[in-house]
Formats: sequence, C-alpha cells, structure tokens
Amino acid sequence: MVANELNRAGHWIAKADPQETRQCYERALDLLCLTIRDVRGYSLLRELARAKETLLSLYCSSPTVSANAQLQAGLLALSRESYALTNPKHSR
Repeated sequence: MVANELNRAGHWIAKADPQETRQCYERALDLLCLTIRDVRGYSLLRELARAKETLLSLYCSSPTVSANAQLQAGLLALSRESYALTNPKHSR
C-alpha cells in the first residue's frame, strides 16, 4: 500500500501538482507508520525507519520523479514477493 501511494506521488510529480503529491506522501507516511508499529524484526524495523526518514525528506522538499522511484524501489526490495515480481531475473 505504501508503494501504491509512492506510485501515485510519482504520477503527480510528473504532472507538476505539488498539492496532490503532498497528499500521496501524507497517506504513505500514515501507512508506513502503521507498518512500523507492527514490525517484529529489528533489521526490517531499521530499514523501514530509514525509508520513513527519506519519505519525510521528500515531503519537506521538491521531490523529483527519480528520487520518488528510488524510494519506491527500495521499499519493494524489502519484500521477497514484491522483489521477485519486479525483478523476475533475480528471483529463485
């Protein structure tokens, strides 16, 4: 769900609509905070906290499509299933 909001944000960044972009980031932050509250592994918690920090940085600045896409790719890489779907050559 967080990645969906980042995908929407990328769409609005490309259309140069900062209001819609901020709303997508707000929803993504809400979802990410809920996810962090439910995590039970320290290493995943650490990576999600880094992603939250990056998302807050994008929220407070003028994000670019590439910066948004990098964060989205990083989050997708944390899930084996998502990584396998987005990188079929590297899945086992």
